[in-house]
Amino acid sequence: MTDTVSISKRTYAAIMLQLKNAYPYEGCGILLGNKQSGIVEDINSIDNSAEDDRKTAHYMIDPITLYRLEIEAESRGMSVAGFYHSHPDKAAVLSKEDKQYMIPGMLYVVVSTGRYGIGEIKGYMKDEPDGKVYGVSIWEV
Repeated sequence: MTDTVSISKRTYAAIMLQLKNAYPYEGCGILLGNKQSGIVEDINSIDNSAEDDRKTAHYMIDPITLYRLEIEAESRGMSVAGFYHSHPDKAAVLSKEDKQYMIPGMLYVVVSTGRYGIGEIKGYMKDEPDGKVYGVSIWEV
């Protein structure tokens, strides 16, 4: 079980900017980890493909887009380390739906956003398909 994840300062700043700009909708994207260092060093911001009337409370990543980005990341020595998304005007706590669709071993970063900017930032992981979801600390490096 991992209890700490490192994200580069540049990548962390890019996530926060994208999610701040997505407000009042949920923004989302993919976290890319360097296979050698284990540090999340890049992101792929993704358009939220949820239906327009659901974008304030849901996010969806097109599976074909995810597949293409995964292949591209592999060619750069990176791998998909997890996902991030915002909760507009809500706490950075996983929803029931978030927990249901989590992939074991992947990092999930949830960011609370509001009209005044970024609120709390929390990381989560799941240890097995029907397993426990636990919080992880995020370190900027």
